[in-house]
Amino acid sequence: MSVRLGLSAPRRNGSFAQQKRVVGEAATTAGEARPLPGAKSHLRGELAQERRHRLAIFAKLRKLSLMKAGVRFLASVLLLLALAAGGCQNPEKKKKTTKQETKPAKVKPGQESTDVDFDGFVSRLRKAVTAHDMKTIAQMMTADFGYSLNPERSGDGVFQYWDENNLWPELEGILSEKFVKKQEYMVAPPQFADPSLNYDGYRAGIRRVNGSWKFAYFVNG
Repeated sequence: MSVRLGLSAPRRNGSFAQQKRVVGEAATTAGEARPLPGAKSHLRGELAQERRHRLAIFAKLRKLSLMKAGVRFLASVLLLLALAAGGCQNPEKKKKTTKQETKPAKVKPGQESTDVDFDGFVSRLRKAVTAHDMKTIAQMMTADFGYSLNPERSGDGVFQYWDENNLWPELEGILSEKFVKKQEYMVAPPQFADPSLNYDGYRAGIRRVNGSWKFAYFVNG
């Protein structure tokens, strides 16, 4: 019995060593399956770097948006300033401009500044002569209207004289000329107001009577 015990003991010891070796290998394999401390640090570094990259992109986009908003605001301010400058004119400058606009134009010798009443009178007279409206023309004439120098004639008989001598077209043509000042009269054509020309053709004269314009004469010679 002592011999059997001695022979069986090594087997048990060998089996125990084998089991111990297998268990050790399993433990080593499990250790290899766990991530290494260096790998965790590398992963955390990559995540931090990616986060910093995203934050940098976000900051750039925000800065660009603020710049665009600033440009739009500046453009709006400049537009308002331009409108304000155009609408608000210096009173002194505006006053000078108004004076320049209302300042009468220079006239040549023998002419006078435009008279609104006179222009209206001549316009009505021209229309009446074109229409042979003798009633209207008579109301626009002086009482001693002169219509002939040789022989001298004035007053009544003027329309008959114009009819007999076919002077209506001549009268219409003279009244279409420009009127200029000659003494107390406004006369047409302008050549009659120039003494150097010695004009003795048909001419018409208009003057003021009691503050109103009146057709004073139409003669030649």
